[in-house]
Amino acid sequence: MSTALVQLILASSLSVTALASWTADNLDGTYTNPIRFGDYPDNDVIRVGDWFYNSTTTMQNMPGCHILKSRDLVNWEPVGGAIKSIDDPQHRLERGWVYGGGPWASSIRYHEKNKKFYVLTACNNLTKTILSYADRVEGPWTTIELKDQSGKDVFLYDASLFFDDDGNNYVISQRETPNVPTKNTEDNKSVFAFDGGISDPSYIRVTKLSDDCLSVVERPKKLFRALTSSGEPQYTEGLRAYKVNGMYYILAIGGSPNVAFRSKSLVPAETWETKRGVLSDRFNSSQGFPKQASIVQTQTGEWWGIAFQDYFPIGRMPLLFPVKWIDGWPMFGPNGDGKGVTTFTKPNVGNSLGKPAPAKASDSFDNAKLRPIWELNHNPDDTKWSLTERPGYLRLKTAKVVKDETDIFNARNTLIQRCQGPSSVATVEMDVSHITEGDVAGLCNFQNPYGYIGVQLKGGRRSILMVNNNTRVAEMPLNQDKVYFRFDYKEPATSSDFYYSLDGFNFTKLGNTLITYPVSQRPLFTFNGNKFGLFNFATKSLGGFVDVHAFKMFNPAIGNRFSAFQRIEAERYDVRQISDFQDAKDTVGGKDQCTLNANRDDYLGFNHVNFYGGAKSISLRARTREGVQNPSKISVRLDDLKNAPIAEITIPVTHGMWQDVTAPIQNALSRHRLYLTFEDSNTDLSSFTFIPIVYQAAFKTSKGYMVTPDANTKRTAPAYFEIEQAGPNQISIKSPNGKYLSVGADGKITASAVSQGEKELFSLVDIAGENQVALVAQGNLQFVKIVGHKLVAQADEWNEAEPFTLNILVNKRMKTGLSK
Repeated sequence: MSTALVQLILASSLSVTALASWTADNLDGTYTNPIRFGDYPDNDVIRVGDWFYNSTTTMQNMPGCHILKSRDLVNWEPVGGAIKSIDDPQHRLERGWVYGGGPWASSIRYHEKNKKFYVLTACNNLTKTILSYADRVEGPWTTIELKDQSGKDVFLYDASLFFDDDGNNYVISQRETPNVPTKNTEDNKSVFAFDGGISDPSYIRVTKLSDDCLSVVERPKKLFRALTSSGEPQYTEGLRAYKVNGMYYILAIGGSPNVAFRSKSLVPAETWETKRGVLSDRFNSSQGFPKQASIVQTQTGEWWGIAFQDYFPIGRMPLLFPVKWIDGWPMFGPNGDGKGVTTFTKPNVGNSLGKPAPAKASDSFDNAKLRPIWELNHNPDDTKWSLTERPGYLRLKTAKVVKDETDIFNARNTLIQRCQGPSSVATVEMDVSHITEGDVAGLCNFQNPYGYIGVQLKGGRRSILMVNNNTRVAEMPLNQDKVYFRFDYKEPATSSDFYYSLDGFNFTKLGNTLITYPVSQRPLFTFNGNKFGLFNFATKSLGGFVDVHAFKMFNPAIGNRFSAFQRIEAERYDVRQISDFQDAKDTVGGKDQCTLNANRDDYLGFNHVNFYGGAKSISLRARTREGVQNPSKISVRLDDLKNAPIAEITIPVTHGMWQDVTAPIQNALSRHRLYLTFEDSNTDLSSFTFIPIVYQAAFKTSKGYMVTPDANTKRTAPAYFEIEQAGPNQISIKSPNGKYLSVGADGKITASAVSQGEKELFSLVDIAGENQVALVAQGNLQFVKIVGHKLVAQADEWNEAEPFTLNILVNKRMKTGLSK
């Protein structure tokens, strides 16, 4: 299979319980926010040569200060962390813990004279500032505690490194005290006194560093005070400092919510101007405004900014926006009006091209070092895990004795990585033959509240158990050494389900559903996004271990490319003319989103929707607002807003209650741009999907072979299979002999299933190019590929998937939109 085709695999569902993960590059010269659909907050982005680097917050997890790199600001890959560990008993989980502490809001800069990268961060729980430096961003890094020339600690909160072109080195920061509230309040502005003291968060401070940047030569001085539009002290944080065309600029969170300050010098007596609303669009989420922005210039002179946005339990996602200089101010949005974008043209980086790729997260543990996708909870104990003692396996030894099976937050060496939205599924294969009495090992959603599925040895007997936030919900006996666990994470439903398997093919849900909450609704204790976690802890004594053979996460999605037959959320638009989005209060926890205050002729546009063999109707999740006494209407158009509608859907009076409304459409084939237009100002829309007609298709491999009814591949005439819809983006494939394609325990695909209960569900994974698809066997969560002349479901990643050409048979009955 060619590399070009590998890079063209696009969005689809993977299983009955999983939707899709994310890659921002749409492969057509555009990208879709977020650029990483996971918890990457407090971004600080720089460019060094043809590479961009982004440092993000990790809090208690190690390595600290996670760094990513990119060629084009859209496609990012993890590099690792700048801090290996922090020498402190709490960070080692030896005396308490530091959840919500550790490295916050790191700043990354490259020093042209010193030829080194520097990463600076505040360690809130220790009231220290930590500085790491390296010749290469990949490391190795040297880490120190930043002190003044007398050896005294200096605490620089939410700080920005700044290397001036006159040779001086500075840190621009906020207060000089940690984030410890003085009273119980939800209002950050009132937990600090606006009294001009060291804890006053309205003052921006400047600290001068030595030539080598490794010590403080002038302790923090007040540079200026941020004020509201009415002249009152303004709380600020998330500072980023720049010098452009001889002017000094500081970007910050502050009231609007993003503000910029500028001045002609860094002399404390100098006057600073304020520009509010440099980024003021809620974007496409009811969760809040994008904030804490940093900016960077490309090789071709364009300016771009990255900010994060709270988004459900997934965490704080990074968003990429164009920046225009308006009257000497860095204003976000294509028109410099402070507005964000969803889908937009990629940055012009000249000849330095990024490589489109999914956010890969699977790991076969076949390296001698952990891949940079992983972090560990608190400082690791490197004597208690190994990738070499059993090659091809991650060995997790128990590293600490904790209270019981609910005490996972005290467990050491829990290996974690970010969950990926909008939904993702992780599967792990685990050998538990060497656990000892009281040990618990498994797969978790490491968050507060938390949940996990695992194995426990208790009373000499092994059992599989599911724990939901300190409650032992379910268990069953385990009588073998090898077991498979699966964690299905779904946004925006904010739910997680846990499964086990004894053979790696057939998975069974255990226990109940874990419901988690947006970051903004959590205590500081776990103020970060949901994480997949691999753990092994002891409740009796140390000495046991488990071997993890493989961790697989499925993530085949790119941007806003949809099958027409999956649920498409209204907030996942490419273009819009509509005011805002709000909480729909329509799913568990009320976390779904819908349009807000749409006016007549407002619209949502979706650039890539594939109808394959055709759709016969559309189903909207919609409502009329409270107090509305007349039905409303939404029109559906293809390709251009000026085209005649293919459907007009009447929304009955629902008095603010959500309702599924279905209407017929004129048959649409293949891929189209789709517009939904509001014909009045009385309607809210949450999501929509299309209902397909039954169609026939032949599958041709990338090497020109046809897929035959017995699931072989041969150079022969096309054999047309019947594609039957079985659910949102779920299909069954019926061969001409009347039997369905199914997957055996050996992974081979045959046309042997006869009954409804036996037939396999697949996904059609859309590929750029007319009717190119990949197939995913949903029960096994594996891409279908060719081995010899047999179809098998054994490919885990994009670069292993087989692209097929889908030759659709369209007859007169199908053209009319009628099913066969």
